[in-house]
Amino acid sequence: MPQRRWRYFVRKLGQWELVPDDPTAKGLLKAPGLQGPIDDALMGRVLVVAPSGRSPNPRFQAWVDAELAHFRQRWRALMRGELPLKLDRDVTEEDLQPGTHLVLWGDPHSNQLLARLSSQLPVRYDAQRWSLGGVSYDGDRFAPVLVYPRRDAAGRRLGYLVLNSGLTFREGHDRTNSLQNPKLPDWAIVDLSQPPDALAPGRIHDADFFDEHWRLKRPPQKP
Repeated sequence: MPQRRWRYFVRKLGQWELVPDDPTAKGLLKAPGLQGPIDDALMGRVLVVAPSGRSPNPRFQAWVDAELAHFRQRWRALMRGELPLKLDRDVTEEDLQPGTHLVLWGDPHSNQLLARLSSQLPVRYDAQRWSLGGVSYDGDRFAPVLVYPRRDAAGRRLGYLVLNSGLTFREGHDRTNSLQNPKLPDWAIVDLSQPPDALAPGRIHDADFFDEHWRLKRPPQKP
């Protein structure tokens, strides 16, 4: 799919001036092409990174295996091709070039690349639990799903990071193209006590958009 190209203008002394790059590129600000929701990352160049290890949370691991297989099937059916996928241990620095959106599955225990990039995400992992916005969740019952900016060491934005999600519209939305649109916002908490079905990857415990600075608008719902 062709990459979107943007022209940027800055207003100075009452006149608009063309500038060579996004003037907000070093900040965590939403901008065209990097504003979410989750499905937006799948409209550009994407690399799906599967875990080579196993999570200490067995129900979460089984969910990851099933949802990743579901993602591959959906991609074949809807995109008419093979999902661009690598194991975490096989990802090269070339794969991480700017403009590539990374879809990471698993947790830092199972996915080496997620462990490397987890500090860039608003999710915090601790043993067999994880937290978002200071609210802690059992990692074997709840799964974090989100999209967030990927950045380099200087803070420049490189693309999206997606955590534990493929296309958010599912088989139950295929009866008409008008239903094949994003079903989740920027982040969601999936309750694994309800199995995935044709409409959702599990019971959506909570979900919302980040604000214009990629911050939580409110604390997530407690377990």
